[in-house]
Amino acid sequence: MKYLINKWDKVLSWIKKRYKVILTIVILLVSVPFIFTHCFNLTKISYRTLLFDKNKDKLYLNDTLLWDTGSFGSIIYEEHKEKIPNKIQIGYRLTFDTFYKMKLLKLYYSSQITLENSLSIKNFFFMTVNHPNWNNEIGFIGMDVIGTANWLIDFNSEKVKIFPQNKTIETKDFPQLKLKYKQKRRPKTQLDFLEFQIKGVLIDAGCDDEIALLKSDIEKINKRYKPVDTLTSYRYGIYSTNPTIQYIYIYDTININNICFSTVRIMENNKRLIGFQFFKRFNKVFLNTKEKAFYFY
Repeated sequence: MKYLINKWDKVLSWIKKRYKVILTIVILLVSVPFIFTHCFNLTKISYRTLLFDKNKDKLYLNDTLLWDTGSFGSIIYEEHKEKIPNKIQIGYRLTFDTFYKMKLLKLYYSSQITLENSLSIKNFFFMTVNHPNWNNEIGFIGMDVIGTANWLIDFNSEKVKIFPQNKTIETKDFPQLKLKYKQKRRPKTQLDFLEFQIKGVLIDAGCDDEIALLKSDIEKINKRYKPVDTLTSYRYGIYSTNPTIQYIYIYDTININNICFSTVRIMENNKRLIGFQFFKRFNKVFLNTKEKAFYFY
């Protein structure tokens, strides 16, 4: 026992003498890949048309790859990692799920991939995580990939068309709603509820509900619009093992950005979000990443 204690003391002494070097290495492993992947526009995506099922609660490209504008980066689930050719680990990235649970994930790079014979990406950076195989999905692409192109989601034809950033759609229709954002990889916008505005609402297609707001936001809304029903929901984050109870308020009608919407669901949450169910209220949604704007038709 005394021998083990002496050994442990020597290890602690070695760490104390070199803690600055160790700390520097850890910081470099995390920060250098982050700077490299976010300051240089290396990722390129193929411009093509993909299919999706509008009856699902989220947008899955060719039924397997989640389109997630609420995520900063892209993730491939651990069980599907072997589908990515010529990958190399280049460092680590600190990430948080929707309930702020933190994890340090391995960050990989692949020079070119084709995911499920659907989406070709050059210079693909991704993380891996163990995750239940829900809906047969292999992972999701975040704004690091989505932000390199323009996207048209057509709910009538159930197709997603990918455009270069310097091209737009040809249509005679005028958008019913336009939501602008400022940060390239964090599409946060503003919602107007007549007497007040709510800022910092993340447009998160990876969220399977309509709108999520803070409790204080909902208290303001309830002063003008009385909910007709309240539901209870159990939610999981990508790193969470235990469900979080959330309340959903149902409104007959509610005015948002000068548009009157009927049968609106607003979920009480720790983040302000616009989810994919809100997208489905429209026939088409066009994301123009060059203009940093979502157009709803």
